[in-house]
Amino acid sequence: MRWLTDLWELEKEISNLEMRLKQLKLEMPGHEAIQALEGIIEFKKETRTGTIELVSTFSTLQNKIMKLKYIDGLTLDKVAQQLGYSSNRVKQIHAELIKTIKSNREVG
Repeated sequence: MRWLTDLWELEKEISNLEMRLKQLKLEMPGHEAIQALEGIIEFKKETRTGTIELVSTFSTLQNKIMKLKYIDGLTLDKVAQQLGYSSNRVKQIHAELIKTIKSNREVG
């Protein structure tokens, strides 16, 4: 599930860069750094889009659950319905994945 933590990090980076851009536009309108920062943000957004498209092709149940939950925004109950599993099973798999992701973040 490294892709999910990478996607979360990318989302945070984009958000932080957009805040910096907004601040830069207020403090130094017309500065050349604005255009450079806009280019970086655009690149990161394209990377995010590519990651989402790639994740859409993943076939393991775990990846499907995480994509439907965190990219498509479905509840775990809706994920279970869409995948044809019980809600309890999907919630159990999701809990295990989150535990794994959190432990990997602490190690990394």
